[in-house]
Amino acid sequence: MNWLLSTSVIILAILIISIALYLITARRYQSSDSVANSYDEWTQDGILEFYWGEHIHLGHYGSPPQSKNFLVAKSDFVHEWCVGVV
Repeated sequence: MNWLLSTSVIILAILIISIALYLITARRYQSSDSVANSYDEWTQDGILEFYWGEHIHLGHYGSPPQSKNFLVAKSDFVHEWCVGVV
């Protein structure tokens, strides 16, 4: 029973240390430009396509695509997707 308690304490300590390290080192939100730059870097590196394939959607811009507000494009994507599912 002692080894079970010891193991539990060690696992809990590792978990607490991991969470603390994550909170200390996590990148903080700076501005919408920093978010946009991150997406641009991920696109250039191919990270988004690697993990999600060609099906990554950041919004629906119509067919043919047209310029629109990003939030509207996200809402349109959800509505288009739901229509296709139902």
